[in-house]
Amino acid sequence: MPAPQQNAVPTYGNTSNIPRAQTYDQLHRASNKPGSALADLLGVLPGAVKASEQATKDAEPGPNENAQLMALAQIGAGRDRVRIARGQGFMGLLRGSETTIDAYNAERGRREADLAAGALRDAYATANLHHNSDPAAFQKFVQEQQQAIFANLKDADPSYYHGFVTRIGPVFEDMGKAHAGNLDGFLAGENKQAFEARLNTKMDIELQARAESDAFGIMMDTLMGGESGGNYNAFHGNGGNQAIRFTDMSIQEVLDWQKSGAYKQYGGGSSAVGKYQFINSTLAEVVRKSGIDPNTKFSPAVQDQLIMFRLLDMRGMQDFLDGNISAEQFLDNGLSYEFAGLKSTNGRGRYDDDGINAGNTSAAKSIAALNAYREAYVKDPRTFTDDKGRIDVASLGSPGDPNGIASMIDTVEEDFGVSQVEARDAAASQLVQKITSEPGFAERLDLPDLVRDMKLNEEQRTRVETARDQAIAEAEAQKVADGYREEIQFQTNTVDYILDGDASLLDSIGAVNPMLKTELIRRGDGDWVNPGSDQAAFVGGLDMTDPETIDDLIQGYVYGDIDRATFNSAMQTFQEQQRLAPVLNDPAVLQAVRFYSEQLPEKHRFTFGRLITDAVAELARQNGDQRPSLTAVLAAAGSVYQTQRSMIHADAERRAAKPEYQRADTDKNPPWMRVADGSLQPSPELLGRIRANPSAFPTVVEDIAAVSGLPEWRIESALWNPWRDPAQRPTDAWGIGIRAVGETGAAFVRGTGEAVATAMDKVGIGSGYPGSGSVIPGIDVTIPTELQEIMARPEYQ
Repeated sequence: MPAPQQNAVPTYGNTSNIPRAQTYDQLHRASNKPGSALADLLGVLPGAVKASEQATKDAEPGPNENAQLMALAQIGAGRDRVRIARGQGFMGLLRGSETTIDAYNAERGRREADLAAGALRDAYATANLHHNSDPAAFQKFVQEQQQAIFANLKDADPSYYHGFVTRIGPVFEDMGKAHAGNLDGFLAGENKQAFEARLNTKMDIELQARAESDAFGIMMDTLMGGESGGNYNAFHGNGGNQAIRFTDMSIQEVLDWQKSGAYKQYGGGSSAVGKYQFINSTLAEVVRKSGIDPNTKFSPAVQDQLIMFRLLDMRGMQDFLDGNISAEQFLDNGLSYEFAGLKSTNGRGRYDDDGINAGNTSAAKSIAALNAYREAYVKDPRTFTDDKGRIDVASLGSPGDPNGIASMIDTVEEDFGVSQVEARDAAASQLVQKITSEPGFAERLDLPDLVRDMKLNEEQRTRVETARDQAIAEAEAQKVADGYREEIQFQTNTVDYILDGDASLLDSIGAVNPMLKTELIRRGDGDWVNPGSDQAAFVGGLDMTDPETIDDLIQGYVYGDIDRATFNSAMQTFQEQQRLAPVLNDPAVLQAVRFYSEQLPEKHRFTFGRLITDAVAELARQNGDQRPSLTAVLAAAGSVYQTQRSMIHADAERRAAKPEYQRADTDKNPPWMRVADGSLQPSPELLGRIRANPSAFPTVVEDIAAVSGLPEWRIESALWNPWRDPAQRPTDAWGIGIRAVGETGAAFVRGTGEAVATAMDKVGIGSGYPGSGSVIPGIDVTIPTELQEIMARPEYQ
């Protein structure tokens, strides 16, 4: 059959290399003869197969006829398609022999068959049969191809016919084998998909069942509400604990944690742990008596089992269920001894006087829960008991569904033809998918129990636990991020209210912090401060690079330490500092700014910080809004410092030279003296005059602060020191170390560039201030060694 040139389509859609599968073994169970697999699989012309098998048993046909019969069987055709004339010999005397095959025409037929084989493979792939598990579709395809072949061979020369058929037959056989292998793959894939769909439905049902409390759960939630709040990770004094996950620990690990006394560092007064508040000795006892393996996880289900065992073994639970004692008797003589949070019928908890515990669940509430549980038990005891009529402790904490996930996995090979390894891997994957896609799923306390029931292997458990831990960490991070965004919005609303007085913002502020709302309303007009408040010192003591400084500014405004104008100015500096944080937080810049700032009086540090920020902002603008070089920033810091120190010196000299501090013999008895540490302070004589007549020195605190460089509150404390008799006071006139402005010989970088001049102009500081005078010591102009080392780093070159 003439056929188009073979296209570049992989043979059988990349399926011909499928390993021989079970189906193939069955298809070739008998003789593995060519054609058997295709015929058995599809039922295509079984008569032809039988005819082929009979032909191979017939000794009379020659090799060519047998070859045709086998090829025709592979195609799915019968003996009637044989095109070799028998009994035709020389002069009709050689009956039973075959006519000679013309070699040329036979070879031509074989070559045409090779081309047709390519077309056949293309047609198989185009029909998408390698993704189709329907046998009828493949049967129809084979029949159509068979009919087309014999239609084209209708008038062909017998030798051509022979060459074509014997070459194309094995192609059909190969195609049948590949499709048979595919069918096994289809069935396995479809079976696995069916199992996974069923597993997903079953898992949803079982998870819902676990989430819904049964009769036991309802009773115990009620009884334990006053102690653990139903939290399986609770421990004494920490009912809401989730940070320490006891449900992930083994029982032995919990016992070890209790023995270590670790609960004490969290304020716990006893070793009570878990939903049922087992103390160490009780937990050890019930584990020993129940025979449970200490390496078992302390999961919710295991905790339920342990407490039920203890109630049955020690507290009379079975007598209560059987009606031998009342709920009141069970509470007073059993449960109240077990659970310190339960009040007896006398209204008191059993351990109320031990200084650690207190009963807080009423007897009426406990009795109602007990009676409800017994009613459920009496209604259908089989739900609660094993085949011997005893309370089925092992079933507590799990749905107990004999058709649940665990049993479905156990029978998966018989029911779905899927191995248990594949089934458990699919179960682990579904758990991971739920953990990553369903909010809160990772925090389910019964997750370890579900993993245990599924009998996941170590790798599968690790996969689930890793996904759970990651989901919990991401949820915590999201909470932090959400809280941060809420905090930012809250701060923004508060700042806007302070600056603009927009009353519509008060409600949103009050929703987060009702007390702040009240204080802002009480604050009223923002243009006042508390008497004696030093606004410059307050702002100067703040770190404008710290994002939390905004809270300090808000608090300072609310409580009257600064007014609205100062708040506004400080906020501008704060916002500029945050915008320039990448530059200002550079290690070298931080060290330089800190070094210079510490040499300034505290009240001037805020101004210095603002000047540095303005200078860096100006440098950035001059640099096309790109980050300025480190050298330029450090030079600007030094220039700002130098100019501000000059201003401070000039102000100190002016104050020190005021007439009220001078005497006629000032040259012999100067009013200011230098002490051992290099600082200036009032002389004893001047101090005496000030104390004797304070009204003559109206600005004495501000003046001494400017000369000494100390904050005004320290000057106040030292100035009015009760040790007024010089003989009773320390050699230093203050009783505290008063430090002069230039005590350390402050270092700076020379130069007052355009950026510094611009910054100085913004705050009203010109460049004409004098340098140090006769009273104030001079300034060292060297660059500190540590700054030189930082500037020499490769990243700054």
